[in-house]
Amino acid sequence: MKRFVVLWALLLVGCASGPIGRLPAIEDQAQSGDVFVIRNSNFVGSGVSYYITIDGNDMFAIRVGQYTKFKLVIGEHYIGVKCFGGWSPTWKEDSRKFSVLPQQGTYFIVSPNMSCADIQLMNPESGIEWIKKSTYVNMPE
Repeated sequence: MKRFVVLWALLLVGCASGPIGRLPAIEDQAQSGDVFVIRNSNFVGSGVSYYITIDGNDMFAIRVGQYTKFKLVIGEHYIGVKCFGGWSPTWKEDSRKFSVLPQQGTYFIVSPNMSCADIQLMNPESGIEWIKKSTYVNMPE
């Protein structure tokens, strides 16, 4: 019975999307840029949420076909994606370093890979096309 309860709880957590953390406050909007994170509509891994991390802090849960947008201060940051499961039922994370430029958008597409998720930087034109096919999930700032 205990295993059933744990499995049920993991399934409920895996279905969540939306904010799970708070972004750092931005005092000067001119010294910030927009970050867009888009999760593609891939069947693989579609049953679980990906947890987006910024600079090592959990920020957002995102599901298949969703995207979110938030602001970060200019400079170098790390974006990561955490997921539960795979060949061994444990938490895994893939991340990459990127730079936020003032008053510019940075676009990422997230898709499953063998460890957890592939995080690819995209040009703004491709990002905008993906956003048109995705559902927005708000990240309070």
